[in-house]
Amino acid sequence: MIYRLDQLKLLTDTYIEATKVSDTALSRRIFKSNNRVIDRFRKGKGMWAETAETMSDWYNANWPPGVPWPLAPTSDDLILRAASAHARSENANSNLTRVKAQLETIARSIDAVGEKIQN
Repeated sequence: MIYRLDQLKLLTDTYIEATKVSDTALSRRIFKSNNRVIDRFRKGKGMWAETAETMSDWYNANWPPGVPWPLAPTSDDLILRAASAHARSENANSNLTRVKAQLETIARSIDAVGEKIQN
């Protein structure tokens, strides 16, 4: 999920306050080679969608333990999460059905080879 800019600002401010890390250090953690993104963002500059997605993913994966998550889920967030979970479940079921069919085909092939060897 890609957070809105106001949500990313809150996440960034909360993270920096909790960890006492500098803008530059946080930029390096998130973006590796670009150490100015957070500084520019906190000064009101915009960002590309890919940058917002990278930040969103990073905060989701690296939020510090013991620091309360500052974003309250909205009904839209909950609907999106439920839809995403459902899609993953449907995809898993589809993959399971496909693998089961492949295994059945392999089992039939093994049985056929076994019959040829016995004859």
